[in-house]
Amino acid sequence: MFRRRCRTCTASTSCAAFLASVLALFALPTGSSNWQTQLTNDIEEIRRNANLPSIGFALVIGNTPVLTAAVGRSNIAETISATADTPYLMASVSKTFVATALMQMIDTSSTTSGMSSLSITINDPVNRHLPHRRQNQRCR
Repeated sequence: MFRRRCRTCTASTSCAAFLASVLALFALPTGSSNWQTQLTNDIEEIRRNANLPSIGFALVIGNTPVLTAAVGRSNIAETISATADTPYLMASVSKTFVATALMQMIDTSSTTSGMSSLSITINDPVNRHLPHRRQNQRCR
């Protein structure tokens, strides 16, 4: 089922290995302190197999960050280790975050009883809310 490689998994590593690592967290006994080390080791193995310089990751439960860490090197030439604060380029992934946040804002404002300070709806033309005008026929 998870045998296809995603864009992130470029070497022999499949996404199933990562998914299995995360799902294994739910099988750990309550109070187990070893899960953070095990998850970090699993992500390190994925990083090595995918031949990536580093991977930064976070596990958030509810609104609480439970684990923030990184594996690998942020600068290979100078052998500087990656940390939870190492900046990474997000490229087109940021579109997903922005769209999700926007949809959550719209959903939240539509469920409150007329107390919405949000002046955007799902059907608004994009140019109404941008500081610049998009010249694209698909954008109204």
